[in-house]
Amino acid sequence: MLYFLSLKPGHFKVFNTPLDSFWCCTGTGVENHAKYGDSIYFHDDAALWVNLYIASELTWAEKGLTIRQETGFPVEQGTTLKIKAAKPVKLALHLRVPYWAKSGVMLKVNGGAQDVASARPESYLTIDREWADGDQVEFSLPMSLHLYHAADLKNNVAILYGPLVLAGELGRDHFPTTEQVRNQNDLNNLRSPRVPALVSETEDPSAWLKPTPGRPLAFTTVGLGRPHEVTLTPLYQVNHQRYTVYWKLLSPSEWADHQKELKAEDERLRAEAARLVDEAGFGQEQPERDHNMQSENSKAGQFNGRFYRDAWAGGWFSCRMKVLPGLAQALRCTYWGSDKGGREFDVLIDDTKAATELLKAAHPGEFYTTDYPIPAALIAGKSAITVKFQAHAGRMAGGVFGCAVMRDEKVSDH
Repeated sequence: MLYFLSLKPGHFKVFNTPLDSFWCCTGTGVENHAKYGDSIYFHDDAALWVNLYIASELTWAEKGLTIRQETGFPVEQGTTLKIKAAKPVKLALHLRVPYWAKSGVMLKVNGGAQDVASARPESYLTIDREWADGDQVEFSLPMSLHLYHAADLKNNVAILYGPLVLAGELGRDHFPTTEQVRNQNDLNNLRSPRVPALVSETEDPSAWLKPTPGRPLAFTTVGLGRPHEVTLTPLYQVNHQRYTVYWKLLSPSEWADHQKELKAEDERLRAEAARLVDEAGFGQEQPERDHNMQSENSKAGQFNGRFYRDAWAGGWFSCRMKVLPGLAQALRCTYWGSDKGGREFDVLIDDTKAATELLKAAHPGEFYTTDYPIPAALIAGKSAITVKFQAHAGRMAGGVFGCAVMRDEKVSDH
């Protein structure tokens, strides 16, 4: 069973293991199999609506009708309806024309082509006639490639083929181990591959996506992917590898600017990594154990793709972190910028207060870091310090989404 379906770029599907990961979603997922027949057909006394193109058989006892739908949809771009009737029946048959059927539809009744001039996407095409035993309806729904634009990010798009959301295959690099999946430990914080950007002057995906030989419903970029081409396949078919659904679609000039941003970000990350002395991953089982995490009235959680720990009702949590004696260092903590409401706490280093924090939504909608200088006297002759987050009486401490000891940088808010 699929535990959850992430749309975070570079993420992966998380499946349960056979014996020891029966999550709450698993039971709900099992129920889905009973829902597949729901709403394929609607009817009243004079008409039948075909809403979904799913291989199925409808028995309409009052009309003496059996309608068998035979289709390999979505690999087959259409469906066939075969009618069995105890006697001729006057009936309007309404066939749904989906929003994506913009390349035209084709309709045959008993092999004869029908007028489809009235067919419009997001409507129904109606055949009103007397139906007899052995009648057959063939309805063709050609698919085409099209884009979905994110409402709030003009350059972010998803690519669809007909109704199918396509996902870019990013491979198995940095893929989680079975043990990590079993424990739900550090899944979101595993390093993801960088998602390629799509660079084109046109927004017509048929101009830069070509069918992948030998793989129905799969497409490969041609002269578009940066820094490399990528194959896209329906999201439901992508398993046991990284993928992305959302892409940056950039013009060549936008790509040049984006490359500069990526280079600057890479340089920043390298500089940060060179300054890192130690890092404690709150909310993650193994990193907390490695840093001797202790707590009272505290819990761990996960929010917006990152793990955290907090404490309530005057509670606290602490960890043991490495330091380098004789060097200027700071304690860097990561917070969620929308947190507010009673989150008031002290940050202590070896029981000495380094700062008092009052979280009041100072950076809405984003994570931010705050650096606290570590007094030289607190690290003199030491190889480790205890960092403690102590909630004020009746208040909360955190959430703290990360804690690191950094060297050789002035204290700042980022």
